[in-house]
Parts: sequence; C-alpha cells; structure tokens
Amino acid sequence: MDKDQEFNDDQNWKEDILNSLEGMEKAKPSRNLLPDIERRINLSETKQVSFAPLNVAAAIAVILVVINVLVLSRFMLVGNNENVSSPESATQTFTLVNDFSIYE
Repeated sequence: MDKDQEFNDDQNWKEDILNSLEGMEKAKPSRNLLPDIERRINLSETKQVSFAPLNVAAAIAVILVVINVLVLSRFMLVGNNENVSSPESATQTFTLVNDFSIYE
C-alpha cells in the first residue's frame, strides 16, 4: 500500500468511529443524585484533630534546644578559661601506666 491509501484508511476508520456515536443520548444523572450526596455529607461526622501531641512535641523540642544552648555556652566559657596559661597548669605532669597486671 502506498502512503495515500494508508492515510485514507485511517481517515475512514476515524469517521466510522465518530459516526457510530450518532444518535446516542448524553448521560444524565438521576434526579435524586444531588440530594442524596448532600444528605450523605450532612450525615457524616466531622472529625476533630487534636493538636495536643503536636504542642507537647514542640515544647519538648524547645526545651532540648534551650538545654543544648546552655550546655554549649557553659562549655565554651569553661573551655576559654582552661586555655589561659597558669602556673599550676604549666607544672602539672601526667604519668602513663606501663604495668597492666591488675590481678597480681
């Protein structure tokens, strides 16, 4: 088949499909459909969502952040004070244990 023949076959097929829809009526909902839907909506119970667990979680998160900030700020203050050289820290020496015989 050549391309013109294929094109004509496609067009004929499309026309056949469209022509098969002639004489059909549009779908119409029943007259009681809208009142039934409205009745079901009015009968359904609305669910109330409690935000109490969310409030508790937010409060715990804030408390943890505050504690972390306080601990870090205190650590930074202590860390800055330890960096200052003092006569005591200059003379302090550490010894390593070289005897690991703890059961003798």
